[in-house]
Amino acid sequence: APEGAVAEHPVEEIQAAEAIVEDALEAFMRWLASRAAVPVIAALHRRAERIVEGELTRAQARLSRLDERERRAVRGVVEGALRKLLHGPFVRLRARGGDRRAMELARELFDLDGEAVPEQDG
Repeated sequence: APEGAVAEHPVEEIQAAEAIVEDALEAFMRWLASRAAVPVIAALHRRAERIVEGELTRAQARLSRLDERERRAVRGVVEGALRKLLHGPFVRLRARGGDRRAMELARELFDLDGEAVPEQDG
């Protein structure tokens, strides 16, 4: 509508604008809640990396006959399997990031109490 003109359907336009703002706010709140899961996910990722390193170190004697390319392939398989195993829990943790009890339960289930969790701003 030209400047100064009255819109034909101001109520519908206002309702449409409010719906857009409400959808954007809900999306932002979901994103913000998912950020709360980042420290738990990071701790779980660090723990998983240490487990992989420990297992590969323990298997070093058994893998000694492998050349470097084959050892990289073994590492790749182990890390790939771990990524696939953790993908679902990571997605679910992000989805429930605003749920403090879910974060505590994840820390307990994955034995993350010894993991340092960096503080998140905000």
